[in-house]
Amino acid sequence: FKDDLKSLLFNTYSLNLKIKKLIKIITYGRMQAKALKSYADRIIIYMGYQYHPYIIKYNLQAKTIKLTYPKDVINYGVDVDEQLYEQYKNYESVFFMSARHSWKSIWNDIKGNDKFIRSFARFVKEKNPNVILIMSNKGIDVGASKALVKELSIDKYVQWMDDMPKHLFKKYQALPNSVMVDNFWHDRWYERYPEDKDNVKVGFGFGCIESLASKSLLMTAFKDLDFYNGEKAPILDAFTEEEIYQRLLQLSDMTVEERNQMRQAGYDFALKWHEQTNVIHKHIEILKEVYEEKVG
Repeated sequence: FKDDLKSLLFNTYSLNLKIKKLIKIITYGRMQAKALKSYADRIIIYMGYQYHPYIIKYNLQAKTIKLTYPKDVINYGVDVDEQLYEQYKNYESVFFMSARHSWKSIWNDIKGNDKFIRSFARFVKEKNPNVILIMSNKGIDVGASKALVKELSIDKYVQWMDDMPKHLFKKYQALPNSVMVDNFWHDRWYERYPEDKDNVKVGFGFGCIESLASKSLLMTAFKDLDFYNGEKAPILDAFTEEEIYQRLLQLSDMTVEERNQMRQAGYDFALKWHEQTNVIHKHIEILKEVYEEKVG
């Protein structure tokens, strides 16, 4: 209860939204926890950061199972759009930050956009590469991100785009020189998740899985290996600003063949761990198990 109130106090919601969320904290949150304890036969989670605050906190470990998101990996990707490729083909890398801009407060959704922007600025100033960074006009801190781009004097390397339908977004993911940029969290994550202070729990969301399914290179933080039996994803893994910068250097040194190998390896990883025909049976087995307990 204290953590929920602290989160509400320090985020940047409007007063009206804060009042609504306060009502939910006081009523719905407590009722939900009680219902989970009393009535839920199984609880499935897909993100490691959920485990301590929502599972251990309410002593629900015995009911909880960690699974990976099922996704239509096989049918996700699209062919390269020649018209779009013509627009971007001369760039060595087209970085596309798909994460919404939310990074100033630890109590909001933490995406770490600022860490990538700073590292990217250092990279382009030191190496003067032929690259472009596309970022979306969405998120509570998009204004702060634009101000940071201006402050760092990297405007010429940045394009801003409004939200687009999925079929168009897939075309950007399919570019052979695309590098999808997702989530790097907040450097002080432990203030919000103190139980994970020694082991940050940041894993894949849908955007990461879709990037791998499209055979795009992916740069993001990938620390939560519990859901993958300890197997690391073949990506440009980074969490701190220095790590992001080093991955940018690594990328610039990669040959076309090395990039293609990482793209294929990333797709194979998504196929193994997230393709719905490989994953959905685990969900069905849980349902069958619960059903047999009920009727047995």
